[in-house]
Amino acid sequence: ASVECSQQEYFPFGQRLVPFEEVYFGSKEVLGKRGAKITLTFHLDFVPIPLETNLEDDPIEWKWIMKQSDFRSNPDFDISIEEVIWEYFNGSGWSRLFAGREYGDVFGIRNGMLSQQKTISFSCPMDMKPILVNSQETCYIRARILKINNMFKTKGQYIVPVLGNTAFS
Repeated sequence: ASVECSQQEYFPFGQRLVPFEEVYFGSKEVLGKRGAKITLTFHLDFVPIPLETNLEDDPIEWKWIMKQSDFRSNPDFDISIEEVIWEYFNGSGWSRLFAGREYGDVFGIRNGMLSQQKTISFSCPMDMKPILVNSQETCYIRARILKINNMFKTKGQYIVPVLGNTAFS
């Protein structure tokens, strides 16, 4: 069986990256088959979204006459997801879907910012249980942001993942 997302393209973690932000992928039909081999596929792209910077934080002290050394470079930084953790609900809490860090870097930009097709494969946990998320009770897996690159930088842009063609099988 294959189940698709109702939205064509979406920002799984919103347009501003925040630690512990999460995205849920749910399907009672597919994730209800305990022990089955499941694949989650999606098209991954990235969009740069500029930080809203405040001009009062300008590090250059402007004067009428300035020396070359007064113009320090203030580099822009790419703020991006470094690591996520994949989890499922077991009836009493959220558990790791994988024993190690498998697919933890799936939303990272190290592999380049070109659009690409991603596939996540796993065995459906034997203790998977439905849970109520956003007024819909079903079986879910979720990806939660653990680490963000350049999180405390004040100049630059968010490199935000955009997903499309999301499907379980």
